[in-house]
Amino acid sequence: MNKVFIKLYVPLIENNYEMFIPIDKEICDIIKLLVRAINELVDTDYSLTSETGLYNRVTGEKYDSKVKICDTDIKNGMNLILV
Repeated sequence: MNKVFIKLYVPLIENNYEMFIPIDKEICDIIKLLVRAINELVDTDYSLTSETGLYNRVTGEKYDSKVKICDTDIKNGMNLILV
């Protein structure tokens, strides 16, 4: 399977999402996809900045933006935060 199922929390808009993300993309590309999807799902202008990051919700670890999903510990059912 080339996708992984994640649970995403976005504190700025206080929403949770469940979705599949591709494992062969870098974190920076995934963040762009997530921001675009959030803006389409919610009538908001959630902005992507150079500080926007993807974090492990349990450990608080920030994922390196240049690493592919398949090279991280992100697995099916993981809880992540987009800040």
